[in-house]
Amino acid sequence: MVFDGQKNSVFGDIPQQPPHIFAQNPLISKIANDESWSISDKNKVPINFREFMKTGIVRNASLTEQPFVKLSDIDKDPNFDMVNRMYRLSALENRVMMIDIEPKEQDDVLLWWSRFPAHYAEVSKNGGLHLLLEIPESFITDENSYIFDTLVQIKENKEGTCEYLFNRHNITFTKKMFDKPQPDFTKGTNDAQWLEWLLNHLVTIDKEAKERRLNLEKAPDFEEENLHMDYINQQLSKPEDAPMRGYIFHDVIINPQFIDNLADEYKKPDKSAREYTNLLQIVRQLVKTANSLIKQDNAMNSDYYEKSDHPKEMTANDYIYLTYLYGKELIKYRDKHDEYRHGLPWLLYQSRQAYYYLKQSDLEKKEPEYAHFYSIETH
Repeated sequence: MVFDGQKNSVFGDIPQQPPHIFAQNPLISKIANDESWSISDKNKVPINFREFMKTGIVRNASLTEQPFVKLSDIDKDPNFDMVNRMYRLSALENRVMMIDIEPKEQDDVLLWWSRFPAHYAEVSKNGGLHLLLEIPESFITDENSYIFDTLVQIKENKEGTCEYLFNRHNITFTKKMFDKPQPDFTKGTNDAQWLEWLLNHLVTIDKEAKERRLNLEKAPDFEEENLHMDYINQQLSKPEDAPMRGYIFHDVIINPQFIDNLADEYKKPDKSAREYTNLLQIVRQLVKTANSLIKQDNAMNSDYYEKSDHPKEMTANDYIYLTYLYGKELIKYRDKHDEYRHGLPWLLYQSRQAYYYLKQSDLEKKEPEYAHFYSIETH
């Protein structure tokens, strides 16, 4: 294996092409006029290029400000000739997707994918592979259309060594291009068979996740009106001399051992995946703690815990909102947190997803781990 822990050299030294060569690729040329382009920093964070053109000020892009421009707007400035290009995918509108294979993937897998008939192919920053494809409408079926209409991504495996990207995702181009012929997706051709295999494969590997998403869609809406804010606020700060009882959730979350075990950029390089993982850890710890207290209380057949402190009194929305508030405290802010999804701030939306994902996953087990918690009707 040619991967040394940071970079993979299986493709050798492929030079970066100048902007005009990059722009001549047929698919790049086709999407060049989309106002979805920018450049990104070393951490793959895109800049507000529209503001940069007007003021010369460089700052991170926020989607509320229409930060992106046409590719030609970037290519006008020779200072950016050797800088990467960023494009925000929208397969819903143009059926363009990317296959992103990480450099840590096995060499034979990287080489196999390099033979795939893509409209554009390049070596990524550390020696992985980017494949850009435009899916002909004739290949979009009732079975696979939801992928291109709604999904952000599909992961090939838990390790994240291969991802398929579709919508609302910023992709980065190194311009280290392969010299590949354009694919011929005419039905019956070899290229068309590759593409049919890919589309069937996407449906297959997404089957379980699709079922989970459909179940999550049936989950109750988040309602802020009936939150027990007195108890929630109590869990956000604790007097130094206060007993543990009454601050039980604060004590299990705001402590060095729990915080040190949260995923960092090394465990989860992808920011969105890292944030969701950490919100899932927070909500799991809340549910685990509440489950233990309810189990103990049931065994004692008493109201040992004060009623206002009792985890039975908290509803699903309370636990979701407390997860959200802890997340805001423990997760580093970024512009995406200002976005809304289904009427909820991004981290609150993700907290709701994490809560119901945990519930669904646990109740599918033969012996649910948190059965006492979920026996409460409001949970």
